[in-house]
Amino acid sequence: MSARLPAQETRGAGCAQRLLLHDGQRVLNVDAGVYAQIDATWKAQLNIENIFNKGYWASADGNNNISPGQPRTFRFKVTAKL
Repeated sequence: MSARLPAQETRGAGCAQRLLLHDGQRVLNVDAGVYAQIDATWKAQLNIENIFNKGYWASADGNNNISPGQPRTFRFKVTAKL
């Protein structure tokens, strides 16, 4: 299991990707993942992004091109080594 706590912060438009000011407050976006090696061939992975489902700005390019971040997102992946 892993967890990622981004350490970036904004000091203007466009310098952080995961931790940005939203409505005048700092928002910490927490992601987590669980990985399992099923056997020699198969492995599985489950990721949850934005666990607390908080709004944040994913990117900004000036004052008129601001992109909101995704809400809580689940990703499941199965990989086979052939």
